[in-house]
Amino acid sequence: MKASIVKSSAASLRVKVTGVCNRSCHFCNEEGDMKGIGGMQADDDFKYAMTILQETFSISKIMFTGGEPTIHPHFGELVSAVDADEVSVTTNGVRLLEVEDWKKLRDSGLSRVILSIHDASPQDF
Repeated sequence: MKASIVKSSAASLRVKVTGVCNRSCHFCNEEGDMKGIGGMQADDDFKYAMTILQETFSISKIMFTGGEPTIHPHFGELVSAVDADEVSVTTNGVRLLEVEDWKKLRDSGLSRVILSIHDASPQDF
């Protein structure tokens, strides 16, 4: 029996770039020792792995998550290192980036920002 890979034009890949977070949400699915996950580097190995995964599984969407991805010191480089139809980040929004920082991320390839807000009021947030 020959194994085959099912390809889908809507395939996506979630990439956890760091385990570090600036919140301690009670509902967070800390998968194992999440805070011990080191930060990824946008080096040749990362780029090669992303290319192979995208080509093999027809991945058109890359979703950066964490921890809190915007804390990663080289997050913009990671965004630049991927080539996908949609590149998104899920952030808690607590680390306020300047408008220029968001523009740089957009220019690097970020196409969607997903805010994960879970406090009851703006004052709590």
